[in-house]
Formats: sequence, C-alpha cells, structure tokens
Amino acid sequence: MEKKGRIAAQTGYQGNSGGRAAAEARNPGGFGRAKVRRAQREAERAEWEAAQAKIAREREQEQNADWYRAEDSFLGTQHLLRQAMRLRENRATGCG
Repeated sequence: MEKKGRIAAQTGYQGNSGGRAAAEARNPGGFGRAKVRRAQREAERAEWEAAQAKIAREREQEQNADWYRAEDSFLGTQHLLRQAMRLRENRATGCG
C-alpha cells in the first residue's frame, strides 16, 4: 500500500476518477445525446419485436386455417364413407 501511494505521488496519478460526474466533466452534453440515442434504439427494438410478433400471429392464423380446412375435408369424407357403408349393409343412414 505504501509503495502505491509513493508511486502515485511521484506520477501525479490520483486513481480512477471514473464515475458519472467525472465522465460528464470530460464530455459535457455528450451523455444527453447518448441517452436520446439509447431511447431511440429501444423504441426501434420494441417496434421490431412488435412487428415480428404480428408476423408470427399471422403465420399461425394461416396454419390454423389450413388445419381447419383439412379437418373439415377429412370429416366430410368420413361422413360419406360411413353413409356408403350403411347403404351397403341396408342400415339407416341417419338422414331423416
């Protein structure tokens, strides 16, 4: 510890004077622009994520519509096959 203090005294190094106050002193007004840009990036990211979510929902709706059409087609075909079997076996078809 004593050695560090002696070296600092010889070189004039005062340690890491980091932190917001020191940074703002070195770059006055620069952080306001950074904050604005960060806010813009966050807004753009949120907009992009919303657009991606909308696209995913639309894709899912299209896929569900295809599944419903396929299901309706399958059930219609099954209904016709059952009717044909009943007619062959001379059973009532359930149509009145």
